[in-house]
Amino acid sequence: MAGLIKKLFCGAGVLALGLALASCSVFSPVQSLSTSTYVVNTVPHVRVHRAHKTSLLVNLPQTNPIYNSTDMAYMAQPYQIGYFAKNNWAATPAQMLQTLMVQTLQNTQHFSNVTANLGVGSASYSLTTEIVDFHQDFLHVRSAYHLTVRAQLVLTATNTVVAAREFKIVEPATQNTPLGGVYAANQAAAKFLRELSEFCIRHTR
Repeated sequence: MAGLIKKLFCGAGVLALGLALASCSVFSPVQSLSTSTYVVNTVPHVRVHRAHKTSLLVNLPQTNPIYNSTDMAYMAQPYQIGYFAKNNWAATPAQMLQTLMVQTLQNTQHFSNVTANLGVGSASYSLTTEIVDFHQDFLHVRSAYHLTVRAQLVLTATNTVVAAREFKIVEPATQNTPLGGVYAANQAAAKFLRELSEFCIRHTR
């Protein structure tokens, strides 16, 4: 009888383990056990251009309300956004990207001044952006980071839009974890920043 009870107990344990493993689909994000805070801070290498007297104001990006916080967003089911419980950004996506946009555009040396400060005189152009997507996507076996930003360049003297573009970056992650998403987000942001710098230079000559 003791042997039978032992077999039944072991069988139940195996069944419970099987059910637990089954609930962890390969399509689902892997949650961390401790709280972690991450940044997007990769400033890409950009080509240096001939200096102009043109100045540029980089406004704080407008943001889809879904991403207007330090919560790290992901999508594991179609049309459904979730947030990692113990993983956060150090600042909002808008704050992180604005800093990186200023640094990247300064590094091109094309502009006489690049600033995010509204109080520093009148800039020749104003860059307005909107963060449409900023999340890790788990809808496929290999997750990827989705970054979509709409941008407009405005000639401040006439308040005229001189150019507009949507930048859509999908960067594969090396692992289906929040950390994997952080690395992918940094690479996606770097690609966006390189493309944005060329866009701004091309339309402010």
